[in-house]
Amino acid sequence: AAGEEDGEKTVSAAAQGGGKKKKKTGLIALIAAVVVLGAVALGVLLPKLKGSDVSVSPAPTAAPSPAAVEETPVPTPEPTPEETPAPEEEAAPEEEASAPSGSFTPDDAEPEDVFPEDPGFEEEGETPWVEGDWSWSVRGSILTISGTGNMANFSGSSGRPWSDIADKITRIVVEDGITGIGSYAFYGCWRLSYVQIAESVTEIGDCAFEDCINLNTLTIPGSVKKIGSRAFSYCYSLSSLDLPEGLVSVGSGMTTRSGNLYRVSIPASLSYIAPGAFSHCGKLSRLDVAEDSPYFKNVNGVVYSADGTTLVACPGGRTKDLQIPDGVVTIGERAFAGCYSLNGLKIPATVREICDSAFIDCSRLPWLKLPEGVTTIGGSAFYNCEHMSTVSLPASLSSVGLRAFTACSSLAKIEVAADNPNYKSVGGALFSKDGTSLICYPGGKSGTSYTVPEGVTEIGEYAFAYCDKPRTIKLSDGVITIANRAFYGCDNLGAVTIPDSVTSIGTSAFAYCDNLKGVEIPGSVTSIGSTAFYSCYSLAQLTLPGSISLIDDNTFAFCTRLSAVTIPEGISVIGSGAFAGCEHLTDLAIPETLARIGRSAFSDCIRLKNVSFKGSEALWEMLVIETDNEPLTKAKISFGAA
Repeated sequence: AAGEEDGEKTVSAAAQGGGKKKKKTGLIALIAAVVVLGAVALGVLLPKLKGSDVSVSPAPTAAPSPAAVEETPVPTPEPTPEETPAPEEEAAPEEEASAPSGSFTPDDAEPEDVFPEDPGFEEEGETPWVEGDWSWSVRGSILTISGTGNMANFSGSSGRPWSDIADKITRIVVEDGITGIGSYAFYGCWRLSYVQIAESVTEIGDCAFEDCINLNTLTIPGSVKKIGSRAFSYCYSLSSLDLPEGLVSVGSGMTTRSGNLYRVSIPASLSYIAPGAFSHCGKLSRLDVAEDSPYFKNVNGVVYSADGTTLVACPGGRTKDLQIPDGVVTIGERAFAGCYSLNGLKIPATVREICDSAFIDCSRLPWLKLPEGVTTIGGSAFYNCEHMSTVSLPASLSSVGLRAFTACSSLAKIEVAADNPNYKSVGGALFSKDGTSLICYPGGKSGTSYTVPEGVTEIGEYAFAYCDKPRTIKLSDGVITIANRAFYGCDNLGAVTIPDSVTSIGTSAFAYCDNLKGVEIPGSVTSIGSTAFYSCYSLAQLTLPGSISLIDDNTFAFCTRLSAVTIPEGISVIGSGAFAGCEHLTDLAIPETLARIGRSAFSDCIRLKNVSFKGSEALWEMLVIETDNEPLTKAKISFGAA
């Protein structure tokens, strides 16, 4: 109607002498209307004429002008039924199965291709990652595993055929016929929210779904007999887990650090729970055990062996004090690992053994008094119990494992019963009964300096590890051995006096002592372990003795303040990475006794300019210098220097 009204106005204006331009426009519009009507009439008559004996010659058509081509809109054809994309369905096995194994089939319903068109895998047949007769396919963001037998086990997140698109997968379907889900199969599929597992699956491998942080819907079928270590660890969105009847064993750390998991049900068929299977789950408040289980029982929310002699697992969300019942003999490995909120504990006199890492990371446990009868404390048993202030050890104790009280930053003293025949406390530190071995210096002991008592011959492994209070430590004459990691991670240790009685410094003995500024190693030392002074960032002064023949691998790596180093006569080998990353090292003196320099021994020593070799140029040419030592080989070399 608007067009017609405009046309009438135009004609009226022309009749009144309103101008040649409007008259011409009206004439063109009239001709165009006639042409259109003629075309419509021809379209109606032509089919009828084709059905009769009358032959009609088509009228010649004029080529459209360029202006007409630009201005005339091209109509969008309606899609035919064949072209119309079908809406995406949640389960379309026939369509998914039609995709070649190991190839991607972009979902037409997606607004854009989520997956690459050519991922570089085989287009037909089995994928290169085959164990048995299984294959994989992707449609949209759904990964389907099909075939028969076990999937391949992978060694990590890389190497899987779908690794490049793991972060785009939202659903996984494991079809009937598959019997085993491989290790690391779906590790790090962080968008994954839903998993469908067929009844044919009997095993879920180690770390199979680790770090699937959005996984919230999971049903494990009754056919599954074994679930591997860390299979569902770091699955933050998983709130509950029903382990099926028929399951026989679960691996260590199966659900570890799945922070929102609050309930796990344990079936009667489950006969083996590996150490720490449910550890470090801070909201886990329920471990429900089937009443007819012949292997385990639940007492006040804690899992025990059926006979009540072993405490197996305490849920990490427990906040109340815990009274362990009489009859318990063993507190199992990692039984309380990551029970961050546990703030009180009473151990009965029936307990004899506290296993490795039993209370690791129980950060709010305020104190510990072990009853008479306990004979063994395992390695790392109370590691990182950072609020524990005192420990009382009974006379019955005969064995304390490595790192038992390491990283307990509030621990001010360790008390030992006077009649204990194996241990004693001196100034709050734990020693062997004869006083020859310093076993553990408490991390919260006050004072910035410490002198090791006379009579000590060994600084034990991890003895001072992570102690950040002492700034100066003096080892008394008579100390022979500084064991592995003895001072590991002592952040504030600025100076240590090593007497000339010491013969060996262990592996990583002073590693990560960030503020250690200088060290003089006496001539009595015959061996220094690898990484002994690794990452001592402040170490600026270093005196090496001629009594050693080897500088081991990474011994002084990343000692970034070292500016000059003299390697004494007698040393024949500098190990791999020995001075790697010593970025302020400018001057280096090398003896003629040196025969080999290991790979990357001086890599990233970006300021190394002057190398003094005490031998001849001919001897230098005979020196074996392994790869990745460009700073050394490009430095200025002088020969025969005194």
